[in-house]
Amino acid sequence: MSFKDIYYQVYENSAGSSGLSPTKTKNLVLLHGFMGSTLDWNFLVNFLLTQSTEPLKIISILLPGHTQEVSNSLENNLSKNAFSKIQNPVNSSNNTLQKLAKQILEIQKKEEALDCCYLGYSMGGRVAIELASLNHHTETLILESSFTHWKNKEDQQIKKTEDLNLLKSLLENNANNSSSKNNKSNASEKNKNNNSEDFFCKNFKSFLLQWYDLELFKGLPQNKNFPLLLKTRLQQNVKHLHEALQVYSSGTVDSYLNILKNLNCPIFYIYGEHDTKYKAIGLNLKKIISFVNLQEVKNASHNTHFQQTLNFGQTILKILS
Repeated sequence: MSFKDIYYQVYENSAGSSGLSPTKTKNLVLLHGFMGSTLDWNFLVNFLLTQSTEPLKIISILLPGHTQEVSNSLENNLSKNAFSKIQNPVNSSNNTLQKLAKQILEIQKKEEALDCCYLGYSMGGRVAIELASLNHHTETLILESSFTHWKNKEDQQIKKTEDLNLLKSLLENNANNSSSKNNKSNASEKNKNNNSEDFFCKNFKSFLLQWYDLELFKGLPQNKNFPLLLKTRLQQNVKHLHEALQVYSSGTVDSYLNILKNLNCPIFYIYGEHDTKYKAIGLNLKKIISFVNLQEVKNASHNTHFQQTLNFGQTILKILS
């Protein structure tokens, strides 16, 4: 997976702009989860821009391996906000989360937003931790349902193997189907391509339905906005997601406990009431690092910002205030 270009969107409100003594702008950097995009934060962005009484700049990062077109394809004002990009001067295939964090810091320098709060969901939380460890201007770190540490090496290796194989069978099945179609010489090139795309789309949709049926996402498929979420996920490039997991998988990183212990900023850990796995991670983190602030979101599982949008927005607004 290449980190050559990183795309991002910037939003600003006008709160406090007319005062005689301008209030310092709050900067918030948003980092979405696996298979997500900047679109996932649209409700939160709109809520914060309209409800914040202080000047606010929000930088929403489209993490490498995730499709930019997703955020431009849906008809709403926020998704139409223009993307900017920053280029990596060195195109290396040997990528790490720390290298990615350094590139995002270049975006923050460009936008004059090093003094900031990081908010990362799940996979994005790991990127947020890397950023906070490098950026001594970090004001607040907010982790939503994010991995922070392993109990043992065995669990880490199991997770790494699971993630690296997660989408492998889907890609292999599609390759086998394409090969089979190519052997049928009586089919037109256009029909072969359409059949292959239909086959892949159906299989990817089946994968997604099984994915969101996991206990981790309890209640999420019943949400009225689930069809929209599913639609955006289906537009992702599975090959790129598979490559991205080689960098983003929590199985590829060691414990973040030492980093978190040494941060000189408030840390908030948000988890869903019904997400037993990440609730346990949060509670254990609190035992180890006493200054971590826990925030439980009722009637939600892993993706609290999707299942309880208003509650989540109010929580973030309160943290920023």
